[in-house]
Amino acid sequence: MPGLDPAIPLRDALCHPMRDGRDYPGHDRALFPMIRYDEHAEFQIARRKIEKAWVEAVLQSPDIVEKSRTRQSFFKCLPGRHVMLRVAPPLNDPNYAITAYFDRTRPCA
Repeated sequence: MPGLDPAIPLRDALCHPMRDGRDYPGHDRALFPMIRYDEHAEFQIARRKIEKAWVEAVLQSPDIVEKSRTRQSFFKCLPGRHVMLRVAPPLNDPNYAITAYFDRTRPCA
């Protein structure tokens, strides 16, 4: 343990010369924001046996984005699937999943 080991001086243990950046606000912000799920989305994802990692992949890097005045949909073709996974977040919050399903009208190319 730093400071208790005689080989590590207490001064070095308390104030390391090479700081790692944990001293400013927002340092722990993730590369991608946290994805939140609506209660309906949680239910449908479990019922349809869709993995949350797939939903997150669609929201973070969609193949197709479809927008209308009231909603948006993100699509992604997943390996081993013949249709695209559709995730529908609200217009103002793309990190909040309302529902997710495999869209039979969107075949993978």
